[in-house]
Amino acid sequence: MWNLWNVDLLDVWKVSEKSEWVSEEDIWRVLENLKKAKQVRQQIQRVKKEDWKVATVLEFLVKNIDSQLILKLILNLYEEDRKNVYFVFYILFPFLKDKVQNEILLSVVDKVWLKEENIDLNFSSISEYIEFVKQIYKKSKGIEIKKDILVELLMWILVNYKVGVIANLKFTNNKQKEEFLTELHSGIQKEIEDIL
Repeated sequence: MWNLWNVDLLDVWKVSEKSEWVSEEDIWRVLENLKKAKQVRQQIQRVKKEDWKVATVLEFLVKNIDSQLILKLILNLYEEDRKNVYFVFYILFPFLKDKVQNEILLSVVDKVWLKEENIDLNFSSISEYIEFVKQIYKKSKGIEIKKDILVELLMWILVNYKVGVIANLKFTNNKQKEEFLTELHSGIQKEIEDIL
C-alpha cells in the first residue's frame, strides 16, 4: 500500500472515499493509463507534423497555380482526402519545379521516386505526361481519387501548361475549342482507365 501524500499525480489516482491508501492494482491501472496517454500524445504530434506538411504543400499550390479551374479541382481532391494533395503536387511538379525552394516541399519531393530514377520531366507529348501521371498514381499508396475529377484535373493541367501539341494549337472559334476539349477529355479517360 502507498500513502497518497507521497504521490505527485493525485488527480489521476482513484481513491476510495474510506481511505487515503491506494492499492497496487490502482497504481498499475494508472501507470497503464499514463502509458496510453503518452502514446496518444505522440500520435497527435505525428498528425500535427503531417498536417503541417499538407498545409505547406497546399499553400504552395494555391500561390503558384494561376488557373482557378485547377485550384477548384485540387480543393475538391483535398476535401476527399488530404493525402491527395501530395499526388497533385507530384503531378504538377514538372511545371512548378523551379519554384520549389521551401525545405518542406523539397523533403516531399525527396520521398518521390522520380528523383531517384531520373525521370525526364520535359514532356514532348500528351501521352508521355499521362504515362508519368499513371506511374505517380501507382507509386502513391493509399490514395483514392474519383475518376471524373482526375480526368478533369489532367485535362486542365495539359491545357494550362500547354503540354505536347496543345502548345501549338490556335482555335478560330469556341466550337473548335470545345470539340478539342471533348476529344482530350475522352482520350484521357481511356488512357487512365487501367489505374482507377
